[in-house]
Amino acid sequence: MISGTSFSAAYVSGLAALMLERDPALKADELRAILTRTARDLGSPGRDDLFGAGEADAFAATEAAASVAMPPPVAKEPAKADENRTEGTEMPAVQPPNPPVAAVVSDKSTSTEPTKPAAQ
Repeated sequence: MISGTSFSAAYVSGLAALMLERDPALKADELRAILTRTARDLGSPGRDDLFGAGEADAFAATEAAASVAMPPPVAKEPAKADENRTEGTEMPAVQPPNPPVAAVVSDKSTSTEPTKPAAQ
């Protein structure tokens, strides 16, 4: 069975890390408030001794953390064309990075122990 505080502590710690990734300025009490507010209530309504605040909802908590971090939108002026750029001159194409090279695993043993002679 995967339940209880031992299991939940690691899950909620990881969730708190995701929330802090969204908004590094969050304080501990703000994290706790978001986690409590976004948890899915279990058992009798509200906090209780058996289920606490309920089941942590990772999506709702990270979205709530992101909305706290987002400043109000600011109107921007339309981008102007580069005045120094001459007509017909194109920017060079950006090359995508090289794809990662797959690692090759050898069939040979990597053991450092000396091999034993075969019994005759």
